Amino acid sequence: MKKIILTAVFLIAAGTIFSQQIGVWKNYTDVKNIKEAKGFYSGVWAATEGGAFYSSNASDTYLRLVKADGLNSHNLTAVTQDSQGKIWFGTVEGVINVYNPETKTIKKVLDIAKSDKTKKGINDFFIAGNDVYTATDFGISIINSISYSFNETIQKFGDFPSGEIVNSVSVGSVVYACTETGIAIQKSGATNLSAPESWKVYYRATDLGVKTVSRLVEFNSELIVATDKGLYKLESNVWNKLLSDQTEVFDMVVYGNSLYILRANQLQKYDGSTLATIYTSAVQLNDIDVVNENLQYISSTHGLIKLENGIPEIIIPNGPETNSFQNLAVDTDGNLWVASGRDVYGQGFFKFDGSNWTNYNLNTMPELPSNAYHNVNASPSDNVYFSNWGGGFTRLKDGVFQTFNASNTNMAGMAGFPFFVVIYDVVEDSKGNAWIMNHIAGDSKIVSVLTPDSAWYHYAFGSPLSPSAYETERMVIDQYDTKWFVVSTGSRGLYYFNENGTLNNLNDDDWGLVRPADGLNSDIITAMAVDKRGELWVGTSLGMNIIPNTTSPKSSITSIFGLRQQTITAVIVDPLNQKWVGTKQGVFVMSPDGTRLIAQYDSKNSPLPVDDIKSIAIDEKSGTVYIGTDQGGASVTTAFINPDKDFKNLFVYPNPFLVGEGENRLSIDGLIADSYLKILSVSGALVRDIVTLGGRVAFWDGRDSNNNLVASGIYIIVAYDEEANNVASTKVAVIRK
Repeated sequence: MKKIILTAVFLIAAGTIFSQQIGVWKNYTDVKNIKEAKGFYSGVWAATEGGAFYSSNASDTYLRLVKADGLNSHNLTAVTQDSQGKIWFGTVEGVINVYNPETKTIKKVLDIAKSDKTKKGINDFFIAGNDVYTATDFGISIINSISYSFNETIQKFGDFPSGEIVNSVSVGSVVYACTETGIAIQKSGATNLSAPESWKVYYRATDLGVKTVSRLVEFNSELIVATDKGLYKLESNVWNKLLSDQTEVFDMVVYGNSLYILRANQLQKYDGSTLATIYTSAVQLNDIDVVNENLQYISSTHGLIKLENGIPEIIIPNGPETNSFQNLAVDTDGNLWVASGRDVYGQGFFKFDGSNWTNYNLNTMPELPSNAYHNVNASPSDNVYFSNWGGGFTRLKDGVFQTFNASNTNMAGMAGFPFFVVIYDVVEDSKGNAWIMNHIAGDSKIVSVLTPDSAWYHYAFGSPLSPSAYETERMVIDQYDTKWFVVSTGSRGLYYFNENGTLNNLNDDDWGLVRPADGLNSDIITAMAVDKRGELWVGTSLGMNIIPNTTSPKSSITSIFGLRQQTITAVIVDPLNQKWVGTKQGVFVMSPDGTRLIAQYDSKNSPLPVDDIKSIAIDEKSGTVYIGTDQGGASVTTAFINPDKDFKNLFVYPNPFLVGEGENRLSIDGLIADSYLKILSVSGALVRDIVTLGGRVAFWDGRDSNNNLVASGIYIIVAYDEEANNVASTKVAVIRK
């Protein structure tokens, strides 16, 4: 059953002018790894490593909650529903996010996150009336679900170490806790739970002989504990084996006269005498929630399993295969392509068409060499190239995927492993030639080229490359078709190479090396981009450099003061020649010349999942900027869109335009490069002059040149270029509130 994903929007301001160009933030996450679920007759809430989702039994929709919707984090660890119907989510950071389905708002409880504790993760919830018993990495906190006040925090259980991890908490006739050290049970009649003497404790190692205890329940008037060696029950103050099966139990739930037991790959049901397996899985099972004897929800590493009358249904909202967004590219149709990673961490590559995700890996395409796709590039000729760590590269051309490796080309693998071809980057030049970086070519031919007519050329360099300098990395190509690439071993630094239009004539080739001695901040080069003026921006481990004249690269290398000492991880150029720079501390948006910091986004002031940015890409037709991290992706819509060639598509929206309520703005679309605008009254009086930022879209806030809101009426928008050779106009009706 296909479900529609519903998401909210998140608006963010970043300076008076720039904020007008920034629109809606969104997050993109993999939600297959379900940590815990809370089920109802109507549907189910799931807490995952990629945020939360609600699956309704009444409609084909999902409700997603991510950072763009107000969560503090995507890495959720626990979920429950309180007595008022609010949904509580725990996180590894210690923030509790409480979602109110009626108001569709999220309340953040920050007390634990702001505490002085070293470990603050939320591991479990238990609802008892208006009290929310919260198991944390340092004890148990009891929180009032109405006022969100903390009634009590318990950090010491008997003679257990103080402030230890509590795996789970439950309330029956008394309070039970499973901790890192063992089992803690509230003594009968004890009221001061913060007092260590209020607890009877059992050590997991000496009293049970196990490594872990995960949950304690009351079943048939007996206490049962789940451990890594199966189930134990308390008899005359001694813990004895309950069943012969000694495999680990991850979770258990009592419903009616049955005990539901969750193991790594099985759900079992025990009635006190008979043990029956009611579900078997090929994937890791994490948690169980029982709605009734006919409906259970099982959390797994590969989706939520709805078990209704014994029939399983896998619930996985459409999304990317993994949260590892290592490299991004946008093709000519506006599709976002994502490469997931190298070696065993790679999960293939995936595509986002603006609505749905399509995942490409060995499960969906067995003909691929492996899942280790770590880089992706999209060319103006509609080709998309996917670089594989050991398996060559795959090209998408005219809708067909084709892989190039040691078996069907002359590319050499690494020394001693001739078929292990590590391709770091593939970039097309202005003639459609695909230039390929063979990261550790055993024959030292570190650069290859595939022409549009399928001819191959391979290059091994002499001076300035030493024989050991063969680990090649990222590449960009400038307006002169000079290839700029990085060598990370031997003679480290930034290399350039130009074959001067003759692929088979080595005598006229030009190459060279740029190093810190020439002005680079560092020889650890981490990102590159060629901007709209032909300047080469070079990101390093110690900030950003600009090579303004690529034909004379050593003549005047400059450094960006606003990015000094930053570790640069990514850089892209938007249609207005602004630079979006990824770092380990978020995204910096720089002016075209790099002299001004226009905006800065991180995980604290925006929906970015984390501060460590891996890649950035932009769809220049829509203005959408995509940002990749190790914990998912994000996007933000902007007005930074390639300008039109003429004014034939000039239009404004909304029309009529309401002013006087909030910060409304009129969008003026269909502009050419470096347009100017005049706002005129119907009598021809000048109301406002506007100098645009240079892209396809500009805005008017409904104010005149004196910053006063204009009166209701019809206004004329005149757009023109600097020489007034191109002029167009349109009208807008303004309604003053």
